[in-house]
Amino acid sequence: MKTIAVVSAHPGSGQTTIAVNLASGLVRKGCHVLIVDPSNNEKLRRWLGLRPKPDQGSTSTEPASMGKSNIEHSRLGIDLISFNS
Repeated sequence: MKTIAVVSAHPGSGQTTIAVNLASGLVRKGCHVLIVDPSNNEKLRRWLGLRPKPDQGSTSTEPASMGKSNIEHSRLGIDLISFNS
C-alpha cells in the first residue's frame, strides 16, 4: 500500500484541490483511493459529490467508530473517511 499525504499549515493554499485532482488521476489509472479527512471538509464532500454530513449533535450514545462503516463511496470512485479531530 502506497500513501500520499497532502498537508499544509495554511488554510486556503490548495490542499483540497490537489488531493481531489491527484485522487481522480489515480482512480483513472486503476488505483483504489481513500481520502482521510480529519477536518470534515464540506468543500471536499461537494467536489466528491457526497451529501453534507448530518450534525454531530445526534442523540446516539454509540461512538462514531462503532456500528456502520464510516467509509463513503463517491461517484468518482474515490472513497472518503472524514471525522472531526
